[in-house]
Amino acid sequence: MASKAKGGIRKGKGREAAPVRPGLEQKAGDSDSEDSDQEELERNFSLIRKRFAAPRPPGAPDSSEAREGEDSGAEEDSRCGGEGGEDTGESDASDGSEESDCDSEDGDSGDQQPGLGKLKNTGGKMETREEIQRELSAMSFEEIMQLQNKVGTKIYNEVAYGSKRKSSSEKGMKRLNKNRPMEISAKQPVPFLRRVVPVKKTVFRDPRFDDLSGEYNPEVFEKTHKFIGDIKKKEKELIQKKLKKVKEPKKKERLQLLLKRMVNQEEAQKRKQIQRERELEFKRKQRELVQQGKRPFFLKKSGIRKLELAEKYNELKKSGKLESFLSKKRKRNAIKDRKKLPFQQKPHTSY
Repeated sequence: MASKAKGGIRKGKGREAAPVRPGLEQKAGDSDSEDSDQEELERNFSLIRKRFAAPRPPGAPDSSEAREGEDSGAEEDSRCGGEGGEDTGESDASDGSEESDCDSEDGDSGDQQPGLGKLKNTGGKMETREEIQRELSAMSFEEIMQLQNKVGTKIYNEVAYGSKRKSSSEKGMKRLNKNRPMEISAKQPVPFLRRVVPVKKTVFRDPRFDDLSGEYNPEVFEKTHKFIGDIKKKEKELIQKKLKKVKEPKKKERLQLLLKRMVNQEEAQKRKQIQRERELEFKRKQRELVQQGKRPFFLKKSGIRKLELAEKYNELKKSGKLESFLSKKRKRNAIKDRKKLPFQQKPHTSY
């Protein structure tokens, strides 16, 4: 046991008395200086951020006192760390006592300001952005770059320049009138999916095709609007009387056109009525055939046209106008055939 203890003591003494090369001492000193510079940069930035963020509560120490307290805290930390590093060869009992002393000191500092670290123990004094920019301007460009890399560019910009303002595109576009189109800046590019402002569309209501008016029944319509036909007849008689009295050619021509249009409307109305009666008669006959057990027969448009021509032929024959109608029809057909025949144009004479 004694030999083991002696061997252990020799090992400890050998560690303490081991000589250090001057080059290694210089490297260690450089690394310590770099670490201390980084710690100092972080400490300065945390002080600036804390002052800018939170107001100083009543009874809180000033910024200079906070800095002195932080410096003393850093010295105590280094002292505790250094003592621990130098006394590596001592007994376990002495190490435990030193660690307890350092822990007690840390606990006291935590009791003074709970929930905050060493770097957050600031005075909480409110400073303007100009003062913060003045402090940052005193730092070199290299130190500022190191600070940005260490903390982050976003946090650095928030503390140094403040929060970002809302851009004009994010602000809601307002219109004086809701039906007026929205004005968009010409400097901004038009988006691919443009948001179009909906404008109220004027809806035209036609009572002929509206469900509120009910279904169209021609017989009921003729009965309800029969007075319109009587008014038109009176107007026609009045125009005929005016036409006999008028001597000016322009007025006479205008009245003739109006009278002709009224006559054409009457004839078209009569043709529609005759066609409707014909369709009703054909449906009545088909209904009778179905009742007899036969299959219904539906006419095509060509068949309806043939029936109309046959009826027209019978009417013209009764009235005695068949020959004049057929002669006019032959002339019209001959003109059409002549247009279709080739080489009917006159040859060009050459001079």
